[in-house]
Amino acid sequence: MKVLIGTHNPGKIQEFKALLNQYHIEVLTVSDFPVQTIEVEETGCSYLENATIKAKKYFEVYRVPVISDDSGLEVVCLDGAPGLKSSRFLAAQASYIAKRKALIELIGAKIPAEAAFVACLVYFDGIHLIEASGRVSGLIIGEERGTNGFGYDPIFYLPEYQLTMAEINNQLKNTISHRARACEALIKKILSLRSE
Repeated sequence: MKVLIGTHNPGKIQEFKALLNQYHIEVLTVSDFPVQTIEVEETGCSYLENATIKAKKYFEVYRVPVISDDSGLEVVCLDGAPGLKSSRFLAAQASYIAKRKALIELIGAKIPAEAAFVACLVYFDGIHLIEASGRVSGLIIGEERGTNGFGYDPIFYLPEYQLTMAEINNQLKNTISHRARACEALIKKILSLRSE
């Protein structure tokens, strides 16, 4: 089975390759096609809506089964922000170093702050639209730790492991992360559909 990952984000592509490899699913990226640039406006009001918009747009352009995701970091003391706007927090072009620093400053004295990473995945093959979600809870801490991962991983602390998401190894991350949990649930649904 081949699936296009509907993203240009290299960190997400790397994670999806590792996650889907264990199910013997061949991952395609936009670099495997002649048209390699596609712009998708995330105009949805939920992770599911944004992931669905992306999946349908990538399918429309590439005509192969697609898995897309929308994910975010939800900080409890910020009423769930940055949430849907996690990748556009500050500005879409701002570096994640700047975003992490600004988030720490925004939280201020409430650090360590309860938070969760949330992911919603959508599979679309032109007929079937299947969705699954996952979340992982942790704390936002006031210092960056670790170099593994991307985005907000260096400040997302997992108390049960006493490590940040950027300090854990890929094998553990691909078991416990929000994207890993959503991916496992999604693949079960896809395989169930294919066996009918």
